Amino acid sequence: MTDSARSTAGSSTAHKMMSGVLLLSMARWLVRTFGLVSTVVLARILTPEDFGLVAVATAYMGLLESFSGLPVTAALLNEGPQASALYPTAFSLQVIRGGLLAMLGLLGALAVPWLLDDPRLPLLFLVTAIQPLLAGFHNPRFSEMDRALDYRAETIRQVVGRAAAFVVTIVIALAHPTYWALIAGLLTSAAFTSASSYYLIPWRPRFGLQGWRRIVGFSGWVVGANMMRSVSER
Repeated sequence: MTDSARSTAGSSTAHKMMSGVLLLSMARWLVRTFGLVSTVVLARILTPEDFGLVAVATAYMGLLESFSGLPVTAALLNEGPQASALYPTAFSLQVIRGGLLAMLGLLGALAVPWLLDDPRLPLLFLVTAIQPLLAGFHNPRFSEMDRALDYRAETIRQVVGRAAAFVVTIVIALAHPTYWALIAGLLTSAAFTSASSYYLIPWRPRFGLQGWRRIVGFSGWVVGANMMRSVSER
């Protein structure tokens, strides 16, 4: 490769990286704006107790997710152009992880609410446990966009999911002002985020675990680091 070609390739990569940073920053600010507006509106409709109940349930599920993080996208990026053969495996591992987290959420519905002595928490834990299962159906083909430094689809996916959650939360809160409006928003965000990933980058979901060792083997150290960080932070 000549010096001119290297310079052109470097400029192209730098341009893609800068565009990607700008797009992701825009998506982050839009998501935060939706969150801020939603909080301001809901603060006038719901009670602090409603927010507290949802915080207990989401904190429990968040802790479980942080302990079981499986960086599938990073593993697919590590595979390079041959990653497409691992898409069924990546999809299956994501769904299995989501299902296991949902089961742990169900166990939490039996144990944690009893410890906290609040009769409203068991059903709240049961419904909140659906969220990681919905998120597990994310399209593994999105790793191609990361490899190409093209974050347009990711920007749309994030904004659409948050916008849908915003609308559902506000509408339900106005019609039935309880903490269930917040839970409905969480589930809507997870469902729309996963569903839109297939609309933006078409792929037919398939199950398979033929290459699970390659993904799990790559992810092992990352999972361990995430677990240690979660312990220190939480």
